[in-house]
Amino acid sequence: MCNLYQMTSNPDAMRRLFDVAELPNFPPSYRIAPTDPAPIVRLAKPADGAIAEGAPKPELVLARWSLVPHWSKTATLRYATFNARGEELADKPLFREAFHRRRCLVPADGFYERLPLADGGKQYYRVALKEDGPFAFAGLWELWRSPDGEESRLTFTIITTQANALVAELHPKQRMPVILAPEDYEQWLTAGDKDSARLLAPYPAETMQALPISSQVGSPKCDSTDSSLIAPAGPPYPETGEAPKELEREPSLFG
Repeated sequence: MCNLYQMTSNPDAMRRLFDVAELPNFPPSYRIAPTDPAPIVRLAKPADGAIAEGAPKPELVLARWSLVPHWSKTATLRYATFNARGEELADKPLFREAFHRRRCLVPADGFYERLPLADGGKQYYRVALKEDGPFAFAGLWELWRSPDGEESRLTFTIITTQANALVAELHPKQRMPVILAPEDYEQWLTAGDKDSARLLAPYPAETMQALPISSQVGSPKCDSTDSSLIAPAGPPYPETGEAPKELEREPSLFG
């Protein structure tokens, strides 16, 4: 599960990584939570039914985090849709059509996990790349319109997979968001379902780090623009300096 993440990269870094010409007006946020607006990268859709010339180009737009399928009669659902299990995308009605036709990249600089403490509290960790730059989660998007046509919402979900050795020690269900390598961005947006199976895999643990941070990031009342939310509160996890042991992987529907 991924239910809190960070997106704070500057516009130039975003343009270089995702090859987009324009960026929406989105302030840096150290705490993006479900139902918050956040940027996504998708293939541009022709406006007003116009025929696009050439291959669709990537565009960066704002969407609401928690997917609402286009066929839903209401804008709110009774169950959580901010994550989608990679093993279920091809078969689960909630995500199946979006997986076939509406994929996206979700820009991020880090995400948060937490471990229980002996005193009943929680120790939060910021999980990011060791090089500490922007990256992208694999996602799906939908455009929902109300039955009367009065309201529309662009929404998205973040896909999860089995955790790598590092994140597995921080997540009770051993899950993590799917992180894509830059060379795989185009394939995720354009490839067929079977060709995408290898992309829905745990990101290499040796390229990532988990740093302890303040528990304030877990509060919806915190200032999401405050960079002190991710100030390191200690050495990287695990403190022993030993790499976590790799786990045996459960069978996947994707092989």
